[in-house]
Amino acid sequence: MKKTTLQFTTHSPVETIKLGQRIGRILNGGQVIALVGNLGTG
Repeated sequence: MKKTTLQFTTHSPVETIKLGQRIGRILNGGQVIALVGNLGTG
């Protein structure tokens, strides 16, 4: 299994939504996505 770590920082709810949409378009199925952030993130 290949593990890839990417880090993204968004600065507004709109940026977060757009990032989620971009990620959703590139997934093929079967991938696991872990989202990590401070309390209140997202």
